[in-house]
Amino acid sequence: MYSAIGQKEPKYDVLEDESAHGELKAPRNVYRGWVWHLIINCILGIAFATTLTLYLRLLHEINPPKLECGKSIHEAISRGCTFDYVTKLWLPAACPRTGIEGYTNLSGGWKYYTAKEGGAVIEDISVVLGANHMWWTTEREHLAHCAYLLMRVAEVAAKGGRRDMDVLDYEHTKHCTMLLLDRSLEPSPNLDEISVLAGGKFGSC
Repeated sequence: MYSAIGQKEPKYDVLEDESAHGELKAPRNVYRGWVWHLIINCILGIAFATTLTLYLRLLHEINPPKLECGKSIHEAISRGCTFDYVTKLWLPAACPRTGIEGYTNLSGGWKYYTAKEGGAVIEDISVVLGANHMWWTTEREHLAHCAYLLMRVAEVAAKGGRRDMDVLDYEHTKHCTMLLLDRSLEPSPNLDEISVLAGGKFGSC
C-alpha cells in the first residue's frame, strides 16, 4: 500500500473468523423463554379442554337430549315407550313414572267412556289418541290425575331428572293446583259424574 512521505502507514487489526470457533449460539435466556412459553400454552390448552369437557357434561346432565315416542303406537313401542295412565301420554322408559301405582290402586281401576252420557266403556285408552279421538271420565279421576301429577312435578323439582310434557306445562300444573284448591274449599257432590273430556298423546321427556 502506498503512503504519503513522512506518514506512517496505519495499522489495521485483523478480525478473527468466528466461524472457526463454531456456529454462533443464541443466548440461553432466549431458549428458556421459548420453553416456558410452550409449557404455559400447553397448560392453558389442557385447562381449556378440561373445562369445556366438564361444561358439556354438566350441560348434558341438566338438559339431556329429548326422548320422543314418535307419531304412532308401532313407533312408540319400537322405541321402548309405554303408556302412562297418570298423564295419558306414551312416554319413553327414561321418563319418571312417579305416582302411577298409587293412581292405579286408588279406585281399583278407573273407567273411561265413549260419551258424556256414559256410552260404552273403553277398555284400553292407550289406543285412543289424537284430537279426534277423545274419551270421557269422572271428576274423581280428574282430581286423582292432578294430585299425582303434582307429586311428579315436586319430585322432579327436588331430585332432578327428565320431565315429561305435563310436568313442563305450567298452565296445566296451575289448572290442577286450582282445581284441587277449589274442591278442598267447596267439595263437589258430583265427583262420580261423567263430566271430563280428555285424550291421549305421544309424549316426550
